[in-house]
Parts: sequence; structure tokens; C-alpha cells
Amino acid sequence: MEAMTPGFLESLNEKLPKNATINASFANFMFTYYQNEGRVRRDIRISSKQPFDYYFLLNRRSVCSLMAALVERNGAQANTDEHRSMVPASRA
Repeated sequence: MEAMTPGFLESLNEKLPKNATINASFANFMFTYYQNEGRVRRDIRISSKQPFDYYFLLNRRSVCSLMAALVERNGAQANTDEHRSMVPASRA
């Protein structure tokens, strides 16, 4: 997927804590692909179910999930220099 640049994947590997669980909605398959290619750390768990620690939002509004809409509405801020959101999931 074109949004997952080498720089973004490097930032993800550097910033996520060990054994973090991520959910990227419909883009989970790309994280799995990059993990199999060795570009995403092996300890990072990729899940479409809860609980997860981080939710990655690829902002394509035409296919926006309910979770993505809630994250966007609540003003998530980008935490990487590539303007991708790396915001911890709420534990509420």
C-alpha cells in the first residue's frame, strides 16, 4: 500500500513498544505482508479484534469504518513526521 513508506515503517518499528498490538482495519493485510517481509518487527501483533494498543487510520473517507470516524472526530494527532496517526487506543 502506497501510504506505508519505508520511513513510516521505520518510525513504527522505532516508536512502538515491545509486543504492541495494532489494528489497521482493512489495511491489516499490508502490515502482515510487511511483517513477513521483515519490515515490521516480529513482536508486533496485528489484530482486527479488541483489545489493541494502537489503531492505524489510513484516511480514505469513502471506506471509513466506525472506529476510524470516531478517531477522526475526536481529533487524533499525528505522532510521526509523515503525518500518520500513531495514537494509543483508549482503554475505556
